[in-house]
Amino acid sequence: MSLSLPLPATSTSRRLVLGALAVMLLLAVVAAAGTGQLAIPVDEVVGSVLHKLGLDWGALPTHPQGEATLWQCASRGW
Repeated sequence: MSLSLPLPATSTSRRLVLGALAVMLLLAVVAAAGTGQLAIPVDEVVGSVLHKLGLDWGALPTHPQGEATLWQCASRGW
């Protein structure tokens, strides 16, 4: 049994690749938000996003300016 390369792209493989890329992008955005102006842990960044969406889950940033720092670019329209 021989395997010819490159393998033909199927709709399933495309969806899998795009899904994996979307998850990696989301993780990169959350990690980048926590390593900006202040060092904010990932769980606090996620908690802040959930609170912004109206869900009362997760911890808010413990730093006094943590919440303002995370959302200052969003309020400027960036």
